[in-house]
Amino acid sequence: MLLILDPDGEPVRDAGVVFTLICPHNVHKMDIGTLVKAGYHFEFEAAHDGFYRVETEIVAKGQFLATDFAFEIFQGIGRSSC
Repeated sequence: MLLILDPDGEPVRDAGVVFTLICPHNVHKMDIGTLVKAGYHFEFEAAHDGFYRVETEIVAKGQFLATDFAFEIFQGIGRSSC
């Protein structure tokens, strides 16, 4: 879940969000974020242990933001790495 807030701290509900998941074996999976309450969601299955990277591209109110984060799946347990 990705929460996007405006400068006043209010959720941005009309953004365009694209997630790209980069799996441990360098497989790329892309999906459009789905608005759920105040955040944007995308679903995936972690088929392998290892490091996963998520790249996000966000367009809201005429502005563009690209960012990424990573996490590790180790024996079915996730660990975040920002």
